[in-house]
Amino acid sequence: SWPEAVARRLRTAGAERRRVRITYATAWRTGAVDRVIEPYRVIRTRRGWEIDAAVVNRDSAIATFVASGIRSFEVLPDRFRRPPDIDQRIERHRRTVAVDMVVPYEARWAVELHAESAEVIDLDENLLRIRAHLLPPVASRLGLVLIAGGPEARVTAPANLRSAGRDVARALLTHHRGR
Repeated sequence: SWPEAVARRLRTAGAERRRVRITYATAWRTGAVDRVIEPYRVIRTRRGWEIDAAVVNRDSAIATFVASGIRSFEVLPDRFRRPPDIDQRIERHRRTVAVDMVVPYEARWAVELHAESAEVIDLDENLLRIRAHLLPPVASRLGLVLIAGGPEARVTAPANLRSAGRDVARALLTHHRGR
């Protein structure tokens, strides 16, 4: 399959310390973006194959790319050095953020899809109060959960993530109106 082929080739590129140019698309970003990455780790998760990499010209910020979102890739002749602290940096990048939210029962699938884990805190006949543990980009993943949950879905904590659904919906509307 395409994701397995991408994972295999990027794992080899990482072992050879070669940079890779990718075209990448996500559900929460409009269109596809081109990035040059330094692939440090390729792992299989419940979302599929994921690549933890530094993004070149982005202060070597760590990002995680899902192989199924990679539309094309080119292994470059450019080489990179593996930072000695990269395992700790990846671990920090992959730390989850706990988000308390209310969603209708029928939107629980969205929580299960986008969260690493979740537990029900309380429930009534129509709504679940859930604590979801989300990976970065937290606001983007959370926004998709809130959109799926409809007007009854909302964040109760932390307060700085309460507009995530609105922000992602606005970005998606802007993108789709432009077509």
